[in-house]
Amino acid sequence: MKDLQLFDGTNISRWLWSALYFAVTFIILHYTAHFWSAFNAWQIGYDPHFSYNGMQSLYHTTGWSPKRVAFVYLAPPLWGLACSIVGFFGFARTKNINTHLRTFWFWLCFNGFLLYFSYLITGILSGIESSSEFYTGFVGFYVWLKWKTKTIMGILIFQIIMAVFFALVFPPMILRLNHSRRMLSVSTGRWLVLLHVFVIPLVLGCMFVLLCTFPMALNYQVVRILCCLPVLGLFLMALQYVEYQGLVIVKGGLVKRPYWQLAIVLLMLFVLSEAVLRIELVPIIQ
Repeated sequence: MKDLQLFDGTNISRWLWSALYFAVTFIILHYTAHFWSAFNAWQIGYDPHFSYNGMQSLYHTTGWSPKRVAFVYLAPPLWGLACSIVGFFGFARTKNINTHLRTFWFWLCFNGFLLYFSYLITGILSGIESSSEFYTGFVGFYVWLKWKTKTIMGILIFQIIMAVFFALVFPPMILRLNHSRRMLSVSTGRWLVLLHVFVIPLVLGCMFVLLCTFPMALNYQVVRILCCLPVLGLFLMALQYVEYQGLVIVKGGLVKRPYWQLAIVLLMLFVLSEAVLRIELVPIIQ
């Protein structure tokens, strides 16, 4: 029953590599989301600066309209949604034996969704107050449309409900990343799969993100990480009540690779985050 042993050397390798893919996609999506927002602002004549912490230098600008607000401030959540869709199709079209690539696509899909979902949650947390640091994304756009507070809250809640339905694509993906049919043969098999494939890599991946980026964009990152909790609750319900048939499992899961390779990639991610992503940049050199 080696597959059911938690702290097995092979399991630890799987967790660490999966966690690394989580951290890489989380950080890249966060940074590129701010890039697109700043790039769109530059396109309409503003002079934005951006870094991993977000977009700066637009607080005292004028000439805004609902279309301009949408073009600039809806770019990050929509970028997350687009990347999530790309990750989903990448996962579906990648052969089962390409376990590392499939794991990368899975976390790209999940973190893209998490980026989108977190902008809905921050909209609620902002209380529709322009002084709040979470006053961005959808909530800012809806205010520019001059919708009432109750209407804005209602739309955000509706979007959250729709996002929950979208998140139902993840449980079967998690089961497809399972590495052992024996694990599913026990009564708690699905919970073991969730623990091995999702929960432990997620926790380790969040630790990698904070290690590489702390204290950059800390409040947004904490909110985004905490958004995993209701999603995890949804996964638990889906795995409890939904039957998934015809799943192809690749025995052994993630192919084991030397720890020094993982250490090098993690070190590169740390250096990139600390030395490059902190720098305040203009998207296009004019």
